[in-house]
Amino acid sequence: MMRELKFGAWWLVGGVLIAACVLVASLVPTTELPATGLSDKVWHVLAYGALSVWFAGTVQRRYYLHIGVALFAFGILIEIAQGSMGLGRIAELVDVFANGAGALLGLIVAWLGAGDWMQLIERWFGAT
Repeated sequence: MMRELKFGAWWLVGGVLIAACVLVASLVPTTELPATGLSDKVWHVLAYGALSVWFAGTVQRRYYLHIGVALFAFGILIEIAQGSMGLGRIAELVDVFANGAGALLGLIVAWLGAGDWMQLIERWFGAT
C-alpha cells in the first residue's frame, strides 16, 4: 500500500497535521479566520486538493480511490460537526461537494504525474 519512502512515517505525520489544520479551520467560528477575499468554496477545493495530492504521494497509485473516499468522508464528518457545534458555523451540502471536487481534482493531478512528488523530493535530497 505505502510507497517506498525513506521518511514515509514523517510524510504521514505531515499529512495528519495538515488534515488537523483543515479540521480546526473548518470548525472555528468564521470571525476567527482571516479575511482572504476568496470564496470559502475555493478554500474547500484548495484544501482538499492539497490533502489528496499529499496523501497520493504516500501510497501506490492503485490506492488513490481510498484517499478520495476517506477525504470525502472526512468532509462529511466536518460538515456534521459544523452543524452540531453551535459555534456560528453551518453545515452546507455545497461544501461537501466542494470538498469532493477538490479531492477529485487533486487525485487527477496526482494521477497525471504529481503523485510521485515525495519520491522526487527524497531523491533530490539523496534520501533514496
